[in-house]
Formats: sequence, structure tokens, C-alpha cells
Amino acid sequence: MPNLTCARPLTRFRCNGCNWTLAILGPGGAVVQKCPWCGCDEFGDHPPVHQGAGQSLLCDTHGEVVVQVLDGDIACDDFMDNLYCPFCR
Repeated sequence: MPNLTCARPLTRFRCNGCNWTLAILGPGGAVVQKCPWCGCDEFGDHPPVHQGAGQSLLCDTHGEVVVQVLDGDIACDDFMDNLYCPFCR
């Protein structure tokens, strides 16, 4: 069974600076202030919103794997404490 981190909320936004659509796993309650890619703080029509959640697991064979659920209805406490590495049989 892999080691797990705590589940964290997923914040999604589109940056006006680099024009990338990003999804960031971060601490609960934290608000994205700027794009980690280019540093721009302008988000235009696609401001940061909490939508989804994710969790990292450390597999002995495959290393760190991040599992993200993109559904807006999931909460961090919906994550189970027994995720499986998706690359192992």
C-alpha cells in the first residue's frame, strides 16, 4: 500500500499572461494570487475557482503519483485512505 498525503483542494484558472489553463493542488482556504508559471496576477474571464481535489501517493515502484478528481462536487474529505497506484497491477 503506498504512502498518502492529505487530500487538498484543486484550484483551476486560466492565466491572461501565459494563456495556460492551470490546476493547482494547494492548502485549503488559500487563494491563488498569481500564476506559478509566469507570475501574472490577471485572470480575466476565468478567475481561480476551487473545483475538484487531489492527493499524492508515493509508490515503491513508480514514485510520486498525483490523483486528481476534477468533478466540482468532490470534497477533500471524500478521499479514501487507501488509494492504489494506478500503474501497478
